[in-house]
Amino acid sequence: GADGTLDKDGNNIAVTAGTYKIIFNTSALTYTIEAYAWGLVGDATTNSWDGPDMPLAYDSFSNTWKAIVTLVDGKIKFRFNNSWDLNYGDDGVDGTLEGGGADIVVTAGNYLVTLDLVNLEYKLEPIAIWGLVGDAAPNGWDGPNERFTLDFEKEGVWVLYGVTLTDGEIKFRTNDSWDYNLGDDGTDGSLEPGGANIPVTAGTYDIVLDFSDATAPTYTITAS
Repeated sequence: GADGTLDKDGNNIAVTAGTYKIIFNTSALTYTIEAYAWGLVGDATTNSWDGPDMPLAYDSFSNTWKAIVTLVDGKIKFRFNNSWDLNYGDDGVDGTLEGGGADIVVTAGNYLVTLDLVNLEYKLEPIAIWGLVGDAAPNGWDGPNERFTLDFEKEGVWVLYGVTLTDGEIKFRTNDSWDYNLGDDGTDGSLEPGGANIPVTAGTYDIVLDFSDATAPTYTITAS
């Protein structure tokens, strides 16, 4: 009946693309599907004040919302569902959020953004973003990099899922720059600064960079 009541072997439930909070009640056999997304808006973001917002991802491990973003000089705010009905700023420039509060001034750079809605706090931490480059990568040796993202449940681990490579070679570098890059001198899964190019064959892969041991970083490349 598409009425929020669940029926054994009932009809498929139609949805439209988006980010949702879904509650499935096994006692009452009911469910709710509510549009639910937090994002960054402002002239420091990709789409300025009109949006759509730069999306934050819910991290169930820490019960916070996070994203790795590139910002320009300007201002940002946090808002819900790409709407001004619920938004947060920072009146005291102290990391504490207030409903409808003042715009947050930022300088250009790459950041790990954390939104804590339990304590109404936020963090903007400068971060070097790891990426994939090479003649086997989608954008060649000139880039821009195919960006990794942090695995928030595993400290020091960066992941890139479902990247399509051609026959060729790759390396890993930060912030689309050759200032710091990693290769593999022994083709043994260990990474060395400025190390040798890594040969790959054409396919679609999941790639993991593991810096949990900062003195001995490693990587894995597995077929998706």
